[in-house]
Amino acid sequence: MKEKALTVINWRPEPGSKMIKTLLLQTNQERGNFWQSVTGHVEKSESFQDAALREAEEETGLKFHLPAQYLGLEQTFEGRFGRAHEKAFYLCLYGNEPPTPKLDASEHTNYFWATPSEAQQKVKYTFNIEAIQRSTMAAAPLFLNSQGVFFQEGEEITHQRTVELLHRSLKTQNQKQYYVEIEKETLDVVVEDSAYFIQNIDTEKGEGKLLYGDWASLNDLSFQGEKGAYCHLPDGRKAKFLRSAYYELTKNLEEKNGEYFLLWKNSYIKTK
Repeated sequence: MKEKALTVINWRPEPGSKMIKTLLLQTNQERGNFWQSVTGHVEKSESFQDAALREAEEETGLKFHLPAQYLGLEQTFEGRFGRAHEKAFYLCLYGNEPPTPKLDASEHTNYFWATPSEAQQKVKYTFNIEAIQRSTMAAAPLFLNSQGVFFQEGEEITHQRTVELLHRSLKTQNQKQYYVEIEKETLDVVVEDSAYFIQNIDTEKGEGKLLYGDWASLNDLSFQGEKGAYCHLPDGRKAKFLRSAYYELTKNLEEKNGEYFLLWKNSYIKTK
């Protein structure tokens, strides 16, 4: 299955500005003659995120100083060249005026800096509309990566008290949609992997300490290859072991006849 990345490119005069424009590219006649955001294939040994940035720079001639931010949207579809899996990202530029892209005529013949509503009306596919909607919200959504780090518009949030407040204010609807709520104000959160993280463990008690949270009993421990190790909290929430807790966990892992057993609460349990 081929892998693709869709990248919405936005412009604002400055970070946090309510004025926003979205870059649309018009494909040439051979490619269908329709408006779209940047799209492209993910190359071998390249991540979706890296492909999103590379394709954006190649198709527009523009330069970006922050990595593409995942929008939490993905789809599988039948394309011109067979079945494909696509993820959506966005990039943002700042300045007095939207920059002029340099187009490759073999792919695109025109460009247009559109308002969010204009952009949603012009693009052809629903997936592109959803990506534009999410990337042009009044306040850009937060992104929580697989190591518990928050980003906004591609930039890491590093202020320690702010990071702690975001983690403690994180809420969910049906374990699928996440948001932070602070003084009745809400902001969407795009979660890359798990929304909750274990930073320390006590194998004898079978407990773990949540990142910026309390100690809790851990259930249903499982190892998922390169992705790492996971568990469930007493209320059913799924949590991921951060590196320090993961290494401590693996010290108590033993293999017997091709199966793995973990020393947990002074007895061995079979892991998935």
